[in-house]
Amino acid sequence: MEDNVTVLPDQAEEPLYSDVCQIIDGTRGRIATFLNTEVCMTNWYIGKRIKEVVLFNQRAEYGKQVIKNLSLRLIGRYGSGWSEKKLRHCIRSAETFSELHAIARQKVAGSKIEESHRDSTGTLSKERKIEKIMRRILKVKVLLIP
Repeated sequence: MEDNVTVLPDQAEEPLYSDVCQIIDGTRGRIATFLNTEVCMTNWYIGKRIKEVVLFNQRAEYGKQVIKNLSLRLIGRYGSGWSEKKLRHCIRSAETFSELHAIARQKVAGSKIEESHRDSTGTLSKERKIEKIMRRILKVKVLLIP
């Protein structure tokens, strides 16, 4: 196969090429949005969980030690992306999104959300409803960021 091959588009192939490009570009955009949403949700869940443990004990020094130890263990398992700084970012994310979570909880209280993931009684759990609303909120936030 030659490296310097120039392909001149055939007029009949142009619509096909254009359609395939649109499919690829659209998929890339949806994947990026999905991944950004999942990263936001992951940070939120991690921060929320850390806050629960640290606030339960209500000691600043204990909290610092928990974050340090957790970071070391996560780095050992998942790599350098889980520094103490990253975990503090997760905690800030949990604090930031706690207001959004409260809004989502209010929406759940007054709404009937349809979803295929239901429990054995056929009802959607409050946690799943809240998660679904949070994902919608985060997706909108991600889409608005350039």
